Amino acid sequence: MGDGAASGEANPRAVQPFTWRGLCVGVAALWVNVHLCFRAEEMRQVWLSNSSPFANVIFLLFLLTGLNALVRRLAPRVALPATDLLAIYVMLSVQTGLGSAHCLHWLMGSITWGPWVDLQKTRSVGEWLVHMPDWLLVRDAEALRGYYLGQSSFFRPENLRAWAAPVVVWTILFWTLGAVLTAVAGLFTEQWSRKERLSYPVVELPFQMTAGGDAFWRSRTMWLGFGLAATGELVNGLNYLYPAVPQLPLRRIRLDQMWTDPPWNALGETNLSFYPFIIGLCYLIPLDLSFSLWFFYLLHKVQLVGGAMIGWTEIPNYPFTRDQQFGAAVAIVAMALWSGRDHLSRAWRLAWSGAAAGASPDAAAEVRTWRQRFVVLGVGSIIAPSFLMAAGLPGWMAFAVYAGYVLMGLVVGRIRCELGFPMHELLRMNGPNLLLVTGGAEALGARNVSLLGLFNSFTLANQNHILPHQLEGFRLADRAGLASNSLARGIGVAILVAVPLTFVAYLDQTYRYGASSAHIRLGQSGMYMWQSILPAWSHSEVYRGPNGLSLLVMAGSFLFAWSLMVLRLRWVGCPFHPLGLALADSGSGVGDVSCAVFVAFVCKAVTLHLGGLRAYRGALPFFLGLMLGDLVVGMGWTVWGILLDRPAYVFFL
Repeated sequence: MGDGAASGEANPRAVQPFTWRGLCVGVAALWVNVHLCFRAEEMRQVWLSNSSPFANVIFLLFLLTGLNALVRRLAPRVALPATDLLAIYVMLSVQTGLGSAHCLHWLMGSITWGPWVDLQKTRSVGEWLVHMPDWLLVRDAEALRGYYLGQSSFFRPENLRAWAAPVVVWTILFWTLGAVLTAVAGLFTEQWSRKERLSYPVVELPFQMTAGGDAFWRSRTMWLGFGLAATGELVNGLNYLYPAVPQLPLRRIRLDQMWTDPPWNALGETNLSFYPFIIGLCYLIPLDLSFSLWFFYLLHKVQLVGGAMIGWTEIPNYPFTRDQQFGAAVAIVAMALWSGRDHLSRAWRLAWSGAAAGASPDAAAEVRTWRQRFVVLGVGSIIAPSFLMAAGLPGWMAFAVYAGYVLMGLVVGRIRCELGFPMHELLRMNGPNLLLVTGGAEALGARNVSLLGLFNSFTLANQNHILPHQLEGFRLADRAGLASNSLARGIGVAILVAVPLTFVAYLDQTYRYGASSAHIRLGQSGMYMWQSILPAWSHSEVYRGPNGLSLLVMAGSFLFAWSLMVLRLRWVGCPFHPLGLALADSGSGVGDVSCAVFVAFVCKAVTLHLGGLRAYRGALPFFLGLMLGDLVVGMGWTVWGILLDRPAYVFFL
């Protein structure tokens, strides 16, 4: 077991199903969570979905675990097993990803803002709006007026009629994509978890909270870390309410504002931060990977300053950060597919071998499982592109958008399962953007550009992608002894419930307050596609024709990342990993938490150097406590503000 592994595998145990009682509790928790997400992200700008594990999910799991412990004392037969709590954690994570600021949130803003401003004649969006089918958008004037101005009700018949078609068709699309991603997660779990033995750092905290038993909760070391982080967040929360209370420097502090002279002013946003939960989580990251994060982040800064000194900043898109990331990301998923080719080939042969007949029950169940996964993947790969084709995209373009969404899920999944880094805003790395860079707006045509912009609204940043949570869920099931098929059903229920529930809950609140009011930000999210993405794609020189320079950078980054992975196979101690290159930007990622990553790197390196693996494992509860205390108390301030309807301290970003 490498240094990045968790504190140890769970002891082998009998496989347990996800009980009906646990499933009912999970569905009820989804209802609570969707309202919590809306009021936190939309009304308070607490971006819960910017990092993983999601603070709201850990907070709810903390409450459920405590309540379940109380029930176990009073009525042991009613208490939920640890496997149920883990399954509920996965359900809540999937729902948060779907209903997050960069998924259904953006989509609802995108399908309303263009028609709204067109009716108001305040913006010129007709060149794109005319190409979008009515059943994808909300065009009714009265329904839009209530949506943006508020003081109305979503449940009025005229509003329900206006939203019926868009809600139904988008729900079907997300149900399809969710089913496909669940099948993909099942296909790759055995390869990544059992054969490649990836470390899955993000799952360690929820596993210890539930299946870890009483040892975790009785650990003084854990409570020391919890108390340290909780104290910091309590002090800063009190500072928000009473400025006389001193503030602790946990949140990010902008350093680049001190460097105003060239070429140093080209560094871009540079932050100093010491988020406890980032330090705790990055302690679990293998040293070579956390070193790669720092190395490629600094290399990115060198490119910015060096380019300013040479004069390359005049080149549009220099230093092609997103293109470098995209090339590395494609190389990562290509290598993952290549290394898993034998596993996927075996799974395919087993699925269609006909061995189920006359085989043992376990062997027959395995055959059925693989067959179901491939069937779901095949059927979904027909339905989802067909949806895009019905909207007006050519078949090859529709499949490219769909394939890009699934493949970027694998990229983010690989980042999380191998690296565990909690923030991965892979901006503009998707099928629509790649098609624009490769073909150019003039060749693709106005209709296709308009539709690509619409489908870009839920594939823009990838930080909300649900595939990593599904992969981590199957890993948790494997460690805790939860039946994978039973977890898959739980995930399916979560997707079936979460999508329409998110639509209804968000629309109910939006019609009360108004999407253009100061209370919520749904209207602003829609503006981004219509005011930034579509104008840039349609009129910018960068996207007018094929961007050969961007494609060249992507190809070079792909080859460089592939070479690094080959080098790592030959050089066991190689400290460079292309995952660092895929995340090496100064946006919402390494640049926001670079100091916290460095602190965790130093802590882990010193611990391993002085005491070896035994010391690392002994200190692990302290760092898990840092995570738990920071997330629970930080999220507690948000919940406190929601319950009392007053401003509250925001603990992260």
